[in-house]
Amino acid sequence: MSNQQPAITSILNRAVADQFRIKSGDTLLKDHLTKAAQNATYTFSVIQNQIIDVVSNHIRNKIIRKVQAAKWFSIIADEVTDVSNEEIISFYVRYWDSESCIIREDLLGFFECHSGIRGRNIAEKITTTLRSFGLDLFYLRGQAYDVAGTMTGSVNGTAAIISHDYPQALYLHCASHCLNLAAVKSLEVAFFLHGKTIDIINPVKENDVLVTTILNIIK
Repeated sequence: MSNQQPAITSILNRAVADQFRIKSGDTLLKDHLTKAAQNATYTFSVIQNQIIDVVSNHIRNKIIRKVQAAKWFSIIADEVTDVSNEEIISFYVRYWDSESCIIREDLLGFFECHSGIRGRNIAEKITTTLRSFGLDLFYLRGQAYDVAGTMTGSVNGTAAIISHDYPQALYLHCASHCLNLAAVKSLEVAFFLHGKTIDIINPVKENDVLVTTILNIIK
């Protein structure tokens, strides 16, 4: 019974949450729970996660087919430790979409890196994951990461390790990260200037009030 307790608790919590939403005016959920077959409500988290996996795999496979059709592609990746202390790597692919005639950047997913987030571990995770998707790394032409030492170290960084095996996969500092750094720096300057401008303008705007106050004091 103790092994079933977490599942039972989860079901009860879900039921309470659903009733709370219905009482709060969620008519869409109310119609779904009253009209759908009892074996097809899909309110349990396990079922929802399975549906999400099916949909995400379908989308990913469609992206992979487009990348394979384009042949040449680049990768964009970043590593992070999430709130549950799991080490996660996000993967994007950049490629030419012949259907829309534009360069696309599409997310392939978020993947756990159980072996750690050192440069070599990340490089191995990237290459093995791309191969598992059926992508030929011979056509890899670019890498984009942030400037963290793990990713860009000249010897043991992810970019250096991948470039050693695939020298045509040139490393570039991620343009979005560059823009973010520039924006943050600009905002620091902007806030400083804004504060100083207010310090200068406010006394001028209040000049009449100050003059009147001073004259009243003199009188």
